[in-house]
Amino acid sequence: METDKRRDFKKVYYKKVKERSDRMMNRALMIYFVVGIVLGFKYDTVDIALWVGGSTLVCYWFTKLFLYDTDTYQYLTGVVLGIFMAQFIFQMHGMFEMHFVAFIGSVLMITYQNWKMQISLYLFVFIHHTVFGYLQFSGFHDIYFTQQDYMDLNTFLIHMIFATVIFSLSAVRAYNYRLMSDSFINQSFEIGRLQAKEIENSELIKVNQELDRFVYSVSHDLRAPLT
Repeated sequence: METDKRRDFKKVYYKKVKERSDRMMNRALMIYFVVGIVLGFKYDTVDIALWVGGSTLVCYWFTKLFLYDTDTYQYLTGVVLGIFMAQFIFQMHGMFEMHFVAFIGSVLMITYQNWKMQISLYLFVFIHHTVFGYLQFSGFHDIYFTQQDYMDLNTFLIHMIFATVIFSLSAVRAYNYRLMSDSFINQSFEIGRLQAKEIENSELIKVNQELDRFVYSVSHDLRAPLT
């Protein structure tokens, strides 16, 4: 019975965590979309911001609507953040700093307390950098991957090593948050169990005292007539 109660409490607790993180992620994605529009006016890429950013948000919200009771849409969140990273890089004509958009998304996903969510974003970054880096190296300069002529192998490897470290740190942090939450829940139930046991013991002591008084009263009432 206690195990079932603890399991139900965990479900409610992590549902609250997911709802709070969803609200924060919705605001963050809307900010990403607005930033894309602003960049579009400056770099003449409003159509990219509307089509790529808008369709990405619509797909994300529809997926979350139909798969809200599962963790599937959470993994899609990493892909969505990766798409916005790729969009910003293209809009800014390969500005290197736009790569950090993925790292900001990695930090945002920590709040879900699910380290596996980092995998989808990391894979997207790896595939995106591999494909676009190769295309630019092959002579396709209009993809605006970097502002350099191309990203050589050493630069790519260093970039991915740092990305691996950052995503790994975020995954560890999310995993530690989950452990802390589980520990908090277990401690709360243990405290509740001890308190219930203490109340039960105090009630038992009270009943024994009442029983002693009753026995004494009965024995006294019986002894008086005999005397």
